[in-house]
Amino acid sequence: MKMNKCYYLAGFMGVGKSTILKKIIEKTELACLDLDTSIEEKHGPIKDIFEKNGEGYFRELEEKEFFLIEPEYKLVALGAGALTNDNIYKFILNNQTGIYIEEEFETLWPRIQNSDRPLAKQGYDFAKNLFNNRKLRYENLNSKITKSSLNDVVQSILNILDEKNDK
Repeated sequence: MKMNKCYYLAGFMGVGKSTILKKIIEKTELACLDLDTSIEEKHGPIKDIFEKNGEGYFRELEEKEFFLIEPEYKLVALGAGALTNDNIYKFILNNQTGIYIEEEFETLWPRIQNSDRPLAKQGYDFAKNLFNNRKLRYENLNSKITKSSLNDVVQSILNILDEKNDK
């Protein structure tokens, strides 16, 4: 599989972007990055960043780290809110490198309701509103995979990467 550019996994909290990325790393030799994990390695836990400095500060940090991603990475899992940043969103749209992992909110909520995610801790109504507000940006990405089994999603992503790089 030859890769020319980086692709970005996007989707709401709990959809499994990090898990999917780990599975792809196990199956391939692609250079992959989980943006949230990278931020935590450099700056500490995201929940602490939110508590100490607020979401606005975190989003600025997220944008800075996004644009520092080295060109050797071929697949990056984004945090659920990364596309709320206009610069990140436009970059991914312009490069046609976004892959949306789609899942219904009612399936995601049980996965996130008791998690450490700062925005999920604000409750069902808040999280559902976030989901609805972000959904259009997710759906505007050039590739979409409806969540099914982990192996099917991984294979669909690998197929997208192969197809996009054969052109």
